[in-house]
Amino acid sequence: MRTEPAALPAGERELVGRFLATRDEESFLSLYRAHAGFVFRVLARVLGEERGDLDDVFQETWRRCADRLATFAFGSSLRTWLCGIALNCAREALRARRAGFTWEEVELDELSSVGEDAPDLDASPRELEAAIARLPAGYRAVLVLHDVEEHTHEEIAALLGIRPGTSKSQLARARAWLRRAVSRGGVREGGTT
Repeated sequence: MRTEPAALPAGERELVGRFLATRDEESFLSLYRAHAGFVFRVLARVLGEERGDLDDVFQETWRRCADRLATFAFGSSLRTWLCGIALNCAREALRARRAGFTWEEVELDELSSVGEDAPDLDASPRELEAAIARLPAGYRAVLVLHDVEEHTHEEIAALLGIRPGTSKSQLARARAWLRRAVSRGGVREGGTT
């Protein structure tokens, strides 16, 4: 279960208010410093092997944040709101590379073909990250949002524009592929996954 509060802490609420009222650069920089690492990690994991645009997508996420902060309704955490912006920017970057890309349109044979040349892994976190990066984008996004960022399937569905059932099935398939990849590398069941 997520431990992140649904609303902004008082200090962040004040920073958002100050930035909106005066466009105070220091207030925005404080928000940036508090959340930049999170945004970068989410984007790096979601883009996976297609990280060539990572810096541009990261910058675009923060540009949109500054432009749209006035629309933030304080109904969720700022981190969740930023995650939505980051995922939209990532989706646009992936669409630019592949016409018609959606998080939901991952063919089953695409996942099985990834499994055919799945990397041999031991239990190292670096190699597990590399395996996650090789998952198709939709599976990777759901896995990162659920298992790393601890979002519910309903939250993931809202963030990615898919159904909760799609989120559940993509998570199950991604985990199964990772288990196969890890076990092919000699890691015992229950190791790093």
